[in-house]
Amino acid sequence: MDEMFAIDREAREQKLSLEDRHAMRQEHVPAILVELHALLFAMQASGAILPKSIAGNAISYTLTRWVKLTRFMEHPVIELSTNWAENSMRPIELAGRIGCI
Repeated sequence: MDEMFAIDREAREQKLSLEDRHAMRQEHVPAILVELHALLFAMQASGAILPKSIAGNAISYTLTRWVKLTRFMEHPVIELSTNWAENSMRPIELAGRIGCI
Protein backbone atom coordinates (compact mmCIF):
# COMPACT_ATOMS: atom_id res chain seq x y z
CA MET A 1 0.00 0.00 0.00
CA ASP A 2 2.83 2.39 0.84
CA GLU A 3 4.16 2.02 -2.70
CA MET A 4 0.79 3.03 -4.17
CA PHE A 5 0.50 6.01 -1.81
CA ALA A 6 4.05 7.02 -2.81
CA ILE A 7 3.06 7.00 -6.49
CA ASP A 8 0.10 9.29 -5.85
CA ARG A 9 2.20 11.50 -3.58
CA GLU A 10 4.78 11.86 -6.35
CA ALA A 11 2.01 12.77 -8.81
CA ARG A 12 0.75 15.46 -6.40
CA GLU A 13 4.25 16.82 -5.78
CA GLN A 14 4.80 17.05 -9.55
CA LYS A 15 1.37 18.70 -9.88
CA LEU A 16 0.41 16.19 -12.58
CA SER A 17 -2.95 16.40 -14.30
CA LEU A 18 -5.48 13.63 -13.68
CA GLU A 19 -4.58 12.13 -17.05
CA ASP A 20 -0.88 12.09 -16.21
CA ARG A 21 -1.56 10.65 -12.75
CA HIS A 22 -3.69 7.98 -14.41
CA ALA A 23 -0.81 7.14 -16.77
CA MET A 24 1.58 6.94 -13.82
CA ARG A 25 -0.79 4.62 -11.97
CA GLN A 26 -1.25 2.46 -15.08
CA GLU A 27 2.51 2.13 -15.41
CA HIS A 28 3.41 1.31 -11.80
CA VAL A 29 0.40 0.06 -9.83
CA PRO A 30 -0.76 -3.11 -11.67
CA ALA A 31 2.30 -5.10 -10.59
CA ILE A 32 1.77 -3.98 -6.98
CA LEU A 33 -1.89 -5.03 -7.11
CA VAL A 34 -1.03 -8.44 -8.56
CA GLU A 35 1.50 -9.01 -5.78
CA LEU A 36 -0.92 -7.83 -3.08
CA HIS A 37 -3.76 -9.99 -4.41
CA ALA A 38 -1.51 -13.07 -4.53
CA LEU A 39 -0.24 -12.37 -1.01
CA LEU A 40 -3.77 -12.08 0.37
CA PHE A 41 -4.82 -15.35 -1.28
CA ALA A 42 -1.68 -17.09 0.00
CA MET A 43 -2.31 -15.82 3.53
CA GLN A 44 -5.93 -16.97 3.38
CA ALA A 45 -5.00 -20.40 2.02
CA SER A 46 -2.09 -20.96 4.40
CA GLY A 47 -4.27 -21.94 7.33
CA ALA A 48 -1.97 -19.90 9.57
CA ILE A 49 -4.59 -17.18 9.93
CA LEU A 50 -7.93 -18.12 11.41
CA PRO A 51 -10.81 -17.00 9.15
CA LYS A 52 -12.70 -15.33 12.02
CA SER A 53 -9.65 -13.55 13.46
CA ILE A 54 -9.13 -9.83 12.91
CA ALA A 55 -6.57 -10.54 10.19
CA GLY A 56 -8.74 -13.26 8.64
CA ASN A 57 -11.72 -10.91 8.51
CA ALA A 58 -9.56 -8.16 6.98
CA ILE A 59 -8.26 -10.50 4.29
CA SER A 60 -11.75 -11.78 3.49
CA TYR A 61 -13.13 -8.23 3.39
CA THR A 62 -10.38 -7.10 1.02
CA LEU A 63 -10.70 -10.06 -1.34
CA THR A 64 -14.51 -9.87 -1.40
CA ARG A 65 -14.38 -6.19 -2.34
CA TRP A 66 -11.31 -6.37 -4.59
CA VAL A 67 -13.05 -4.97 -7.69
CA LYS A 68 -14.40 -1.98 -5.75
CA LEU A 69 -11.11 -1.41 -3.94
CA THR A 70 -9.21 -1.30 -7.23
CA ARG A 71 -11.66 0.96 -9.04
CA PHE A 72 -9.17 3.83 -8.64
CA MET A 73 -7.25 2.22 -11.51
CA GLU A 74 -10.12 3.00 -13.89
CA HIS A 75 -10.92 6.47 -12.60
CA PRO A 76 -8.01 8.81 -11.85
CA VAL A 77 -10.26 11.19 -9.90
CA ILE A 78 -10.63 8.56 -7.13
CA GLU A 79 -8.17 9.09 -4.31
CA LEU A 80 -6.50 6.14 -2.60
CA SER A 81 -7.14 7.59 0.82
CA THR A 82 -10.33 8.89 2.38
CA ASN A 83 -8.32 11.17 4.69
CA TRP A 84 -9.26 14.30 2.73
CA ALA A 85 -13.00 13.55 2.99
CA GLU A 86 -12.75 12.52 6.64
CA ASN A 87 -10.76 15.62 7.57
CA SER A 88 -13.21 17.89 5.76
CA MET A 89 -16.10 16.42 7.78
CA ARG A 90 -14.33 16.44 11.15
CA PRO A 91 -15.28 20.04 12.11
CA ILE A 92 -18.95 19.24 11.50
CA GLU A 93 -18.75 16.07 13.59
CA LEU A 94 -16.90 17.83 16.40
CA ALA A 95 -19.38 20.71 16.43
CA GLY A 96 -22.21 18.20 16.74
CA ARG A 97 -20.51 16.58 19.73
CA ILE A 98 -20.23 19.82 21.65
CA GLY A 99 -23.77 20.89 20.78
CA CYS A 100 -23.03 23.66 18.29
CA ILE A 101 -25.25 22.14 15.64
